[in-house]
Amino acid sequence: MLNKKINVNDFAENLEIEIKKLNFSFIENSNEFILKINDINIKFNKSKSKYTEKPVKFLREFLKKGKIYEPGMIATLYLLRNLIKKKVIFYDIGAEYGYFSFIASSFFKECSCILIDGNPLTSEIVGSLKNSNNNFKIFNVLLGANNDYQTYLVEGYNFINKNSSYFLMTLYKRKIKFFLKKILKFCGLNYYNPSPLVAEIEQVQLPKIFQEKNSDIIEIFKIDTEGSQANFLPPYIDDLCSRKPIILIELDSHEKMQKYKKTNNDLLQLFMNKNYKAFWIDHRKGQKVSIINSLKIENDRNSLLILLPNEFFK
Repeated sequence: MLNKKINVNDFAENLEIEIKKLNFSFIENSNEFILKINDINIKFNKSKSKYTEKPVKFLREFLKKGKIYEPGMIATLYLLRNLIKKKVIFYDIGAEYGYFSFIASSFFKECSCILIDGNPLTSEIVGSLKNSNNNFKIFNVLLGANNDYQTYLVEGYNFINKNSSYFLMTLYKRKIKFFLKKILKFCGLNYYNPSPLVAEIEQVQLPKIFQEKNSDIIEIFKIDTEGSQANFLPPYIDDLCSRKPIILIELDSHEKMQKYKKTNNDLLQLFMNKNYKAFWIDHRKGQKVSIINSLKIENDRNSLLILLPNEFFK
């Protein structure tokens, strides 16, 4: 439960207010980056890893433009911060560099963050970016239907299974691209030049990441997995919803979901059948919040679905 029960319309209206009020600034010094959101400082250590170029570039370039990454998600977490006075376990599924885990661990007074990401390089980076104030557990795993190990070509946010017909074609393209950029770098052009990464990665079922929970803890699951939520959520929806967590799902394009033979609305209905209230927002533009029971065509795209159990409401 939240600190106190709320009205469904009030939640939507208050979230819109938080989005409009969202204020931020960004400072870089010799040892760390400091992102200030409203009255809260979020600190990112500067990693000494050889893979630091990408997260450093992300922080510098996005914020240099006078913008903030996914203001709708940040405003949602800030509103929940004002409503929750209990300990929080924040599950960052599809964590990449842990951007939202750093924010959550600073927003909530008592917060443990469980970071799940299949990319072994980004999992390494998170470990070097965090500081003593971050209560992080990092799991370099993919969520799926089975508990096993499989070989993947890691393509940024995407994982191409060795058994896929796209595996060899994509691998050869990456090797050619890597070779060409190596030549350009030799000629004095400084390109980011990662070699193709093929790795054996553990796949686990959703319940395997659950932490011990009691009535004094509220769980928040942030899910951003490029459509693979269509595989790992449905078989364990009963296990997940029995814990009464808050769910924040980044929806994906209709085309991307077709690969998994599920729709965004299919996933929404799983939670509606478990007595959840649903709110929709364009988390990148951060505009109007809609209370929904199903996804309209205009909402069936990359966006944010906020799901709260009925017990949270009056």
